[in-house]
Amino acid sequence: MEVETKLLIIAPNPETFLRHMANTSTILNYQLRKKGRRKIRDIYLDTKSGDLKTRRLALRLRKMNNNYLLTLKGKTVIYDWGGVERLEIELPWSLKSVKQMNRILTENQIPFIFSENLYRTLNPVNYLYQLTDIEIIQDRETRRLIRYITHKEHPEKILAEMALDIVSYHLQNLLIHQAEIELEAKSSAGIKAIQHIHTFLLQKYPDALRSWTLSKLTTGLLLEKMSQSETLSSFLNDQNFLIPEMYERMLKNLNTLYLE
Repeated sequence: MEVETKLLIIAPNPETFLRHMANTSTILNYQLRKKGRRKIRDIYLDTKSGDLKTRRLALRLRKMNNNYLLTLKGKTVIYDWGGVERLEIELPWSLKSVKQMNRILTENQIPFIFSENLYRTLNPVNYLYQLTDIEIIQDRETRRLIRYITHKEHPEKILAEMALDIVSYHLQNLLIHQAEIELEAKSSAGIKAIQHIHTFLLQKYPDALRSWTLSKLTTGLLLEKMSQSETLSSFLNDQNFLIPEMYERMLKNLNTLYLE
């Protein structure tokens, strides 16, 4: 299980605020230690008949820098303070992991099996796009800065991780950016840390941040759905970031994802 919380950056210039957070070294009694940057591409898959969606599961191939991961996400619990707990099985890239994921999919009655060629190919992303028995439901990119969160009194113990993200959703004729702060607990003590930081940042920057419990996958699918009936370009700023008003519209349209 993973426990995380997310804050959307709704400031007029999201990248400026993101740089401000990147230069922050302490929050309350917690230290933020720089841990590099990552370039991430996430490919989400489903069967043609939507078996994963029906079971509230999400299957992902992630390319992170030059490494790959296979991930299955599941049931979600939302806490009052804005945290989210969800089942997550993430496997390092190997033939053993491909076989293990196949077993998990079979146990969940998902009628899809990864060919071992997925592991053997030099470009798994291109390989997935050539398959005819699956549907790629989302292909997105994330530029991420990582900060480890430790307590000032115990700097050797990593409690949580802060990700400063710029997410790019590729819709049919539109590129949409979203800036966010993601806090993920790395231990039971880390849950308390991310709760404290989440609450503090919301109180300190009420005009620049808002809590958001929807996953990146759900957010992107909702944007895709809304783009079929609305002109989303009118809800973007000059840098193609979503403006704050759009998020309220998205929440009002959330049920449309599950009524088909």
